[in-house]
Amino acid sequence: MEIKQKEHQNCNAFPKEEYVLILDDLWKSFSLDKVGIPEPSISNGCKLVLTTRSLEVWRKMECRAVKVELLTEDEALNLFMSKVEEHQTVLTPKVKENERKVAKEYARLPLAITTIAGSMRGVNDIRE
Repeated sequence: MEIKQKEHQNCNAFPKEEYVLILDDLWKSFSLDKVGIPEPSISNGCKLVLTTRSLEVWRKMECRAVKVELLTEDEALNLFMSKVEEHQTVLTPKVKENERKVAKEYARLPLAITTIAGSMRGVNDIRE
């Protein structure tokens, strides 16, 4: 996600009531103010949740860390297969043969595994 400053953008773009803003998979830090995101505070009741694999981004964004462990290989495999099976009634031998490779390839990250499995919707040939 590329973040660009918009001169006319301001806090009015956000609801007046409490909200939670989720920014997933940040690779670079940025100023909330420069992109028009009001600083979350106790007084405004707003929350900001961000995910990153970068300690540098975490430090620069001045966040409170909540470390999330990777899935085990078996958990990753089960998640992948449950998502693939949601979209297909018959799993080809090629899909079954490569399921463990996919779970390892995506480093046991739930979002990546779910995305890849979802993209296999209706795919019967692993080369597609």
